[in-house]
Amino acid sequence: AYIVGYGLPMWAGMISGSLAAGFFAFLIGIPTLKIGEDYFVVVSFAFSEVLRYVLINEKWLTNGTIGFYGLERPFDEFFSGRAYEFFFLFLIVVAVIIAYLVMRKICNSPFGRLLKGVRESEQVCLALGKNIYRVKMKAFIIGAMFAGFAGSLYVRYTTLVVPGMFIPYFTFVAWLSLMIGGRGNNKGAILGCFIFVLADQFTLFVQASAAYAVKLASLRAFIMGALLIIVLRWLPAGILKEKKVTYR
Repeated sequence: AYIVGYGLPMWAGMISGSLAAGFFAFLIGIPTLKIGEDYFVVVSFAFSEVLRYVLINEKWLTNGTIGFYGLERPFDEFFSGRAYEFFFLFLIVVAVIIAYLVMRKICNSPFGRLLKGVRESEQVCLALGKNIYRVKMKAFIIGAMFAGFAGSLYVRYTTLVVPGMFIPYFTFVAWLSLMIGGRGNNKGAILGCFIFVLADQFTLFVQASAAYAVKLASLRAFIMGALLIIVLRWLPAGILKEKKVTYR
């Protein structure tokens, strides 16, 4: 997302941001993908925090805590006020559809089937002569590129990018959305995001006095926790379970 702050056009920023995210994923994946899954989560999370503090302190690179402000919004000259909000919503929907179609293509490809095989049993894939490390690296890079693509859209909407925007909370959002919607299911991921945003933002539309404003904010965290408990207890596979595919 920071690459967008250097004055590049929207589409150039989206492409370069995705490539930059993929490059950093490659660098992180070299030492971490060979270790266990638990250690990988810890190391990748620690690296993201280190990188965030580097971006905060290296003012020559990212303007420090100030970041970049006043970024140009795409097609801003054609829309104004609420009309632009609806236009950008349409733009996001188009981006989600494109991302979904690309991911469906990947999942239905031989590489996608190999990913499912690695998830179910690495030992079986190793016995078949598959390079597990290379498969994980490709998946890691693809996921990072999609994250970079989403980040470039996000900063175009907010018209600013600062290190404080990218906190561990967003990692939790992505994880919880997948848990709610359904793991291993692209439609479930979209559904989970929709449910999460609906549950997280509905309190903003509740009319309340100043005395209850803080309580409503706390209620949002309670709802998120309750959703997670319900899903883990009664829907461990998520709302939309992954379809079992049989090959003849």
